Amino acid sequence: APAPTTVAASPAVCGDGQVTASQEACDDGNTVGSDGCSPVCQVEAGWSCAVPPNETASVCHNGTLWGNNSYVEYRVGSLPIILVASQGGTLAPDSIPDRNATAHPEIATADHGRTQDIARFISDKLVSLTGQAPHLVVNHLKRIKLDANREVEEAALGDPSAELAWAEYHGFLEMAG
Repeated sequence: APAPTTVAASPAVCGDGQVTASQEACDDGNTVGSDGCSPVCQVEAGWSCAVPPNETASVCHNGTLWGNNSYVEYRVGSLPIILVASQGGTLAPDSIPDRNATAHPEIATADHGRTQDIARFISDKLVSLTGQAPHLVVNHLKRIKLDANREVEEAALGDPSAELAWAEYHGFLEMAG
């Protein structure tokens, strides 16, 4: 009888921009240290790395990412937990028109003011309990400007700046996941 053949999985090549999950914690396309992903493709202390949707290479950050105009915030975490605060924002720029409930009775514009406080409180508690942070995505726009939990048509009512903030918010959620 012929001898059984075995096929070995190809080894990861650190620095090729292709994360091999079983062998690499990150791969940012280089073997340079101090950029979040070490020369041996491990996440460096104080950094977090994630692979954005439809990408193969890691993007590493050592803090908070902000969308345009600081309307959306993403605090990169290391725990497999994502906290979101889609409402409770305080920004109401005049450049984004109000979502008018009179003209569009199907929309809600009442804010839930403590959402961000609660998300940050939970995040801080998780850090104190585990020493690691969850991912935190926050919409800083008032709900009258953007309702990030809705489909983009209802969320932004066609305003390009609100649509961009909506896309950034959902893009950060994808990165966190």
